[in-house]
Amino acid sequence: LSNRLLFDENDNVRLTAFEALSKFTTSETVKTVFIEALEKEKNPSIQVAIIQILVAIQEKKAVGPMKRLLNQQDTQPFIKEQIKTGLPKII
Repeated sequence: LSNRLLFDENDNVRLTAFEALSKFTTSETVKTVFIEALEKEKNPSIQVAIIQILVAIQEKKAVGPMKRLLNQQDTQPFIKEQIKTGLPKII
């Protein structure tokens, strides 16, 4: 599932892999995969889902990648809003 989330070309496959993995948020491996996926994912729907779950579990290791997304020119405005809303809940 991790490989599907990180490397599959099909958005639906990646989203389904994310949904399956989201049931295991206590796993350090899953948290690490979510952070890695956040850094490389380009589909806004999947980005939002990953951000929401990382905020929900208050994953401190996600702060850096989220801040990098905030500073990227090509990050969608609503993704930036999602991050701005979520970051204070983690920090």
